[in-house]
Amino acid sequence: MTKHTVTTPSRESATNEELAVQCLGPRLHEELPPPFSIDEYHDRWRRVKEAMEAARLTVLYVSKPADICYLTGYQLAWYGDAWYGASPRDSIVACGLAIGVEHDTPIFFDCAEERLIGTAMSCTTDYRVFEDADDWQPGAATDLASIVADTLKAEGWLKGTVGLQRSSYRPAPAYSELFRAALEVRGARVVDASRLVAKVSQRKSDQELGYVREAARIGDIGMRGAVDAITVGATELEVWAAATAAMARHGGELSALPGMVNSGPKCASLHGLASRRKLKPGDLVNIDMCGVSNRYHANLARTIALGEPTEELRDAVAKTRAVFRAVAAGVKPGMSYRAVLELNEEVASELRIWADRWWVGGYELGIAFTPDWMGLEELTDAVGLEELTPDWVGLEEQTLEPGMVMNHEFNFYLPNGWGIPELIDTMIVTNDRVEFVHKFPIDLTVVE
Repeated sequence: MTKHTVTTPSRESATNEELAVQCLGPRLHEELPPPFSIDEYHDRWRRVKEAMEAARLTVLYVSKPADICYLTGYQLAWYGDAWYGASPRDSIVACGLAIGVEHDTPIFFDCAEERLIGTAMSCTTDYRVFEDADDWQPGAATDLASIVADTLKAEGWLKGTVGLQRSSYRPAPAYSELFRAALEVRGARVVDASRLVAKVSQRKSDQELGYVREAARIGDIGMRGAVDAITVGATELEVWAAATAAMARHGGELSALPGMVNSGPKCASLHGLASRRKLKPGDLVNIDMCGVSNRYHANLARTIALGEPTEELRDAVAKTRAVFRAVAAGVKPGMSYRAVLELNEEVASELRIWADRWWVGGYELGIAFTPDWMGLEELTDAVGLEELTPDWVGLEEQTLEPGMVMNHEFNFYLPNGWGIPELIDTMIVTNDRVEFVHKFPIDLTVVE
């Protein structure tokens, strides 16, 4: 294992990889530095350590990409290979960020191939890379779970309780168990701490909220690009491509999920992928996407009619939009999740469409990577979830607090088997109001 320092080897002795870091790293850092100041990252470390102290953790090992990014600025496109324990191959490794409650600087463990990104595009200063990956197999003398555990023990970090992110999709369960065993055999007590960083990151700074608003602006541009591409004979894939291209031209990044386009007979299947289906006159087209800025996501969905709809269809869609308008006018900071859902139910019941809901609710948004943009908290009546998840807080106790970002979905079935007119928007909770941030009109858009 190599520990990164500010010094670099001479060009005569450097490997190709080290030489690339030496020559390209300063340029890369200058052109694409971390999105936040080092002071903000230090403040995040401080707040995480305060939460660790409250949870009586000595060490937190962070493996979720979004949380690593939140704490360091580090981001990659590919977290699915053997390095990260999510592939079917046998070679697996303990890449992640270790935070010691009594230590100023986290230790970032990574593979050598990512050293350029790790040292130039993140705020990491104690960056340790693994070499000679072909020799690392589970259970072998050079098993990486043992290497990481030995390193933490040698640093004096394994004197108490270690929190792992057991609910993260990475590392894979088999590796997670291997790593847990390696820590325990060296004297550590291991517990699940999957929610800790997510709870800290839930209250976003002004700069973070600025990125969310920028993401919303980009998402509105993408939606306009999609609408402009809707015409008889165009495929759903062409609509999706037009939205993606429009967002990219304005600085939008690829979202953690591919944008969803569902038309005609697919318009009641809101999670379908864009397909080769060609649009036909009379189609309803649902578009669900996120604008993304510095990995912060803002989610919107709208429905477009290809051709003038009947008055009956217009009126039915308008009722679903009336629920949004009432909620947007009535939701306030400090409201419980239960009260927000009850407001939805009250209005939709008056309109006699509550029984027709597909799903009405929402979930937290923020930094996200493949495979999902859904955050930790969910605005939904999850009956029985408190019995499955010990640290679940009931809907009466969960409240909308300043700095929170969530989407809100208002999705109801239409009569006569017409499908669902999809409607999603992103809300930011400030000190004095709840702001729905997308500007693209919520009413049914008609394309002739």
